[in-house]
Amino acid sequence: MATQTRKRGDELLNAIYDATLRVLNSEGMAAVTFSRIAVEAGSNRPSLYRRWDTPFDMVFDAARSKTMAIQGGLASSESLDTGSLRGDFIKIFTHLKNSSEIMGKQFALAMILEIGQGNYKITKMFDGTRELNVDLIDRILDQARNRGEEINEVSDDVKVLPFETIRYQTIVMHKPLTDEWIENLVDQVLIPVYTK
Repeated sequence: MATQTRKRGDELLNAIYDATLRVLNSEGMAAVTFSRIAVEAGSNRPSLYRRWDTPFDMVFDAARSKTMAIQGGLASSESLDTGSLRGDFIKIFTHLKNSSEIMGKQFALAMILEIGQGNYKITKMFDGTRELNVDLIDRILDQARNRGEEINEVSDDVKVLPFETIRYQTIVMHKPLTDEWIENLVDQVLIPVYTK
């Protein structure tokens, strides 16, 4: 009789993430427990308790890992240079649309639940995300200026507004982003605000 070797390292982490997202998407957040995921992933509860404080933390890491594996991040400003500010905006928000689709509706519902319960980690995450959003917009505005586009100065509050609108649309309203919605945001709101 062959003995089954215990999963370790990345293999175990991937099994945990796969089990977490499978249970989340098929049964909802209430079914995602450390006990359930430990069994599904071939692990044990103490391993999960050592790594995550709550099942939502595990869900969040699993969704982020899946998104990064499928489409990567928006870290490199060179990868965003489409040749026009309009194109750069569309590329950024299409990336966010794809991320939202990868994470799925159940993830959005789990986020709402956590926000409603006052999860301080979500607030902290949104604060950090705000800084990243401002930095991202600053980088594409600098690219546009370097290409010779005439760009207006705007406040950081205006810079984060499209990201907050997208979060509201996807997390609160549970509405998918569409290419048409993104183009309307860019053409009717952002381009008139940012360009002279």
